Amino acid sequence: RDRVVELAPQPRRAKRESAGMTPVRRALQILLESPELAAEVKTLDNLRNLDVPGVSLLIEVVELLQSRSGLTAAAVYEHWHGREEQRHLAKLAAASLAVEPTVQELMDCLQRLRESASDQRLQALHEKFVHGQLSDAEKNEYLALQRQR
Repeated sequence: RDRVVELAPQPRRAKRESAGMTPVRRALQILLESPELAAEVKTLDNLRNLDVPGVSLLIEVVELLQSRSGLTAAAVYEHWHGREEQRHLAKLAAASLAVEPTVQELMDCLQRLRESASDQRLQALHEKFVHGQLSDAEKNEYLALQRQR
């Protein structure tokens, strides 16, 4: 039977983002430049609880583009007409991309976000562990997340 090891999880070292661009901002920028790439995103479920600014907008944009193929960046802006998100999307779209975005670049951004989500979950479970509040299912999840690192 596995034992829970009491080691505080260490966050992974974040890769330097080019020009200060976070994975969320870069993914949004890629999707605005090439909306058809949203079709390549298989799941975002593991990002839904990620506490990172902009991740909920990223999820909404991907879901919008997947549900209505053929949308342009202009149609995406219009979807958020009158909302604060429209201003953020317009700023991202205004910054031109140096190179044509690729599926791999989008997937890399999403992978970095998944790693952040795992790190956040591991930290939350560790806090519960320290206070003796882990359920059996959470202990198993905690061990699995530790093994993944």
